[in-house]
Amino acid sequence: MSTGLWRAKKKGETNWDKLPIVLDTREVASILRCSVIFVRNMCAKKEIPHIRHGRTLRIPRDTLRDFMETSSRENLEIPPIRHIPGTVPKKTNNLITKPPSSN
Repeated sequence: MSTGLWRAKKKGETNWDKLPIVLDTREVASILRCSVIFVRNMCAKKEIPHIRHGRTLRIPRDTLRDFMETSSRENLEIPPIRHIPGTVPKKTNNLITKPPSSN
């Protein structure tokens, strides 16, 4: 099944009107540009709302669009770095923190 009809001319834009109302995991993986296993794992963790019919998973088109919009907004919100007030955060060197010297 070719997804060329569904994508807009610019990379990363999906033509939602041409998508079927209910998508299977292969189609969702194509839209998200990930593997089918990753989509199935997200459904198992209940990160993507889905419909299960036997062993088949179906994801409604509008639900996927809402999921993509909310997840992209959440990724844009960067939580502040927390440290104890009055102290200087430890500098890291290749993700290994060095304890302060006790001189």
